[in-house]
Amino acid sequence: MQELPGRTRLRGERKYLMLELYAADTPNGHRAAIMLEEMSLAYDLKVVDVFKGEAATPEMLALNGRGRVPVLVDHDAAEGRNVVTQSWVIALYLAEKTGMFIPADKAGKRVVAEWLFHVASDVMMVHSTLNAVTNFVPEKVASTIDFYEKRLLGLLKNLDTHLSTSDYLAGEVTIADFGLYPIYNFRRAFIAAHASALAHLARWGERMDARPGCVRGVSVIKERR
Repeated sequence: MQELPGRTRLRGERKYLMLELYAADTPNGHRAAIMLEEMSLAYDLKVVDVFKGEAATPEMLALNGRGRVPVLVDHDAAEGRNVVTQSWVIALYLAEKTGMFIPADKAGKRVVAEWLFHVASDVMMVHSTLNAVTNFVPEKVASTIDFYEKRLLGLLKNLDTHLSTSDYLAGEVTIADFGLYPIYNFRRAFIAAHASALAHLARWGERMDARPGCVRGVSVIKERR
């Protein structure tokens, strides 16, 4: 593929080529990059600055009319070309494409999907809302911030309880763990502040930190901002 301005070619051991990732320096963008790095897939990365409106350029709107990133473009799909949006769907898409980080049996896939969508619909929603009311709304309301902090802590405590008997969300490391890791990474200070209640989650985080693909998936976007 011809190199394009602003893109970095990352070559992995596996030979699934013709992948393009458009992503921002956010948990959603990190999630998609982590998947590609963990699977050792070669891809072209375009970092998108959403705060400068780059997700709403004609080029990006042609890929995703909702003006959101990440977007994965697979030129090597069986159908010829696939455009995949939403980091959670990208995780599932790549797992199915490669057969990696998801069980082959239906029951195992269902368990992974349950954890992935719990993180997506429950944990991520509260995390994102807390981030918005803390950092972006014009008027900060202490009671609202406190409400969402308690909601987030409750969800993380539930994960901690589960991880007290399992090293990973679905038994072995899967896309569900890669879905959670960017939230964990963003909320390190919050988790440290509640260390006594979230010890098992913290140990899970240490295991994920030790994975080079997780580290690269975050750092490659930050380096290219």
